[in-house]
Amino acid sequence: MKHYLTYKENKFWNIEISGKSFTVTYGETGTVGISQIETFDTKEKCLKKVQKLLNEKLKKGYVEINPPKKINLKSKPIT
Repeated sequence: MKHYLTYKENKFWNIEISGKSFTVTYGETGTVGISQIETFDTKEKCLKKVQKLLNEKLKKGYVEINPPKKINLKSKPIT
């Protein structure tokens, strides 16, 4: 399961759950962002932490969105 959130059109925060762990990726819109992984003893503890983080972000003003379109972040050659 993956959740995508955005904040004031210039920040993003995503969380992806995989078994007993999750990966959070955040940063400025248009960048690949920074990723962090957290692992738990049980799936239940993982889901509880995910819900807490989602609630915190929504309270701060982040808005859940549909999955964003993939952006090509490859740099162009300098000519």
